[in-house]
Amino acid sequence: LDGPAAQQAQMLRAQRADLVARASHLRQMVAAVDRLVEAAETGILLTDEEQVEIFGASWQPSWVTEAGERWSGSTQWAEYAERAASMTADDWRAVAGEATGLTDDLAAAMRSGVAPGTPEAEALAERHRAWVGTYFACTREMQVCLARSYTDDPRYREHYDSLEVGLAAWVRQVIEADAQAHGIDPASAAWE
Repeated sequence: LDGPAAQQAQMLRAQRADLVARASHLRQMVAAVDRLVEAAETGILLTDEEQVEIFGASWQPSWVTEAGERWSGSTQWAEYAERAASMTADDWRAVAGEATGLTDDLAAAMRSGVAPGTPEAEALAERHRAWVGTYFACTREMQVCLARSYTDDPRYREHYDSLEVGLAAWVRQVIEADAQAHGIDPASAAWE
């Protein structure tokens, strides 16, 4: 500002342009944080109607709230919330399609007699873990803990067994056999 008047105006314009760019960046950051807050509080950025349309008539939007109440504060919920905040309805449709394809393939493998511990079963277990990885990084130990819920939680068991009687237990056996093949004792696997 101590320079000639012509340079002052030029420098002030440059400073203003820099401030406008920084303000725009800060507004974008605030919007991203707002999306993360909403995702952390709701677990999913879809209306109840969109959730039912995407995930099917048996979907209960209250499950998202329940999961948030149970897992908020965990590293995995934070990771899920961050990913969910950037997902569009089309992204969720793709994830739901992958889930349907996976469960259909699991049921077909069980029907055709695929035994836990076989290469085909191990490929399905890895595909399952990769699908869970859509939401958060999932170790094999975490996957074993999830598989326990498939038989221990009546809602999961009902879902899987509605596709094929005994599917929940079979999926758990497949995941546990895969974990054992990778040096993990399913009986002592913990959420870590």
